[in-house]
Amino acid sequence: MRKKVTGKMAIVLLIVGLLFTPVGVFARGKTDASAVNITFWTALTTTADKEIHSTLIKKFEAENPGITVTAEYVSHKDWFTRLMTSVTSGDTPDIVLCDQSEVSWMYYQDMLEPMNSVLKKIDPTGTDFVSGKASIASCQTPDGQVWGIPFSTNINAIWYRKDILAKAGIDPASIKTWDDLYNASEKTKGNGLTAVGMALAREAAYQQLLIWTNANGGNFFDEKTGAYLLDIPGERKKVAEALEYLKKLNNNGMFPSGISNWMWVDYRTAMANGELVFTSSWAGDIGVTADINPPMLDNLGVIVHPSGPSAGMYPPYHDAGLWAWSVPKNKNQAKAEVAVKWVEFFFRPENVALACSARPVYNLPLQRSVLRSDEFYKDPVTAKFKPQINYLFENALPTARRVGFEAGPSIVAGQIQSQLFLSDAVQNYLFNGWTLERTMTFIDTSLKGVMKEFNYPLEGPFVKK
Repeated sequence: MRKKVTGKMAIVLLIVGLLFTPVGVFARGKTDASAVNITFWTALTTTADKEIHSTLIKKFEAENPGITVTAEYVSHKDWFTRLMTSVTSGDTPDIVLCDQSEVSWMYYQDMLEPMNSVLKKIDPTGTDFVSGKASIASCQTPDGQVWGIPFSTNINAIWYRKDILAKAGIDPASIKTWDDLYNASEKTKGNGLTAVGMALAREAAYQQLLIWTNANGGNFFDEKTGAYLLDIPGERKKVAEALEYLKKLNNNGMFPSGISNWMWVDYRTAMANGELVFTSSWAGDIGVTADINPPMLDNLGVIVHPSGPSAGMYPPYHDAGLWAWSVPKNKNQAKAEVAVKWVEFFFRPENVALACSARPVYNLPLQRSVLRSDEFYKDPVTAKFKPQINYLFENALPTARRVGFEAGPSIVAGQIQSQLFLSDAVQNYLFNGWTLERTMTFIDTSLKGVMKEFNYPLEGPFVKK
């Protein structure tokens, strides 16, 4: 049983409870769904995303006369504020396309319908999503209920310049440890090149802490139980080592000037312009390069994350985000049923393939039927990177999961993302002179503060009370 949230979220939860009374939408019979408008929200806001959404909406509306679909675009940084405002105003979405932490947040507000029956219709044999089991699990609670169905994953790995490594005589496959990456960075920087790029601005730095902690075999919460881990000295050490490695890169000139203000677009653009050797990236570099410097595409390769000193295996854990469709509870039965109809429509392999093409290589399908389809490779950039895509599926996806902040649906996931105290810890340690001890104490105190505020049990949210 989920524990009740207290404090400043109590009023919001009361309103949510009034607005989103369970209606058993997936268990009811069909009703007349004519002349219905549904709205979906998403943080996929690029021009390409919007064009593809428009194409899919027109196709869906043509198949379903009288039904209209409206897309509303909300950035990640505004997501939680916008959603809370919509709850108080009654202007809530009928469908959402969002990441795991946002699914977690809505689940813990009792806003979502379970989607098991929808997943069964999309994948009746249970084999199409076999490569995406970890992604499905991150939207699933231990009782077996699925609260979001992911259409794509994005795997953080190390992207590199083929030409630069070849010139330096470095075999990328030889980069298996943090020391290997550091030595390759030191050997290739200079002459207008900076070794390593990543997003370390306040809005993004917490992600790099998670990524490098995972690569060191570490985590903040147990991915199976949700239990807090930083009271265990060995687990705390893994986080500290990740911070120390980032500090080593920064102190020794491996990062570009001004990286404390770099967002995702900054390192992607720098890689596209030939200014970096490596990026810690979900492959967003590919789309930017295709837009501003297509010849550079021939020089981009990928390797799995090297292992940190405390990682117990190679390759180590990889951070894997996802984009999932969820359906909020809705007292309007016709809208609720049309929302489900949209999700089933979207997951046709040809539609998923089209949606993935908005962000080539960044959006990787979780359905085998899509990955193996000719439709998926109709996009020329995707086709160009077919070897790298297969490499990621074979070598990174088996150890890729969104662990830690999204150890299954959890109220703390959204709070960690929205409050950004972990980013503050990273920035102050790397750039503002904080000691490692002060930084680790700040991280521990901040995480425990969130858990206390939301009555998150230290043994994890999955323990039945």
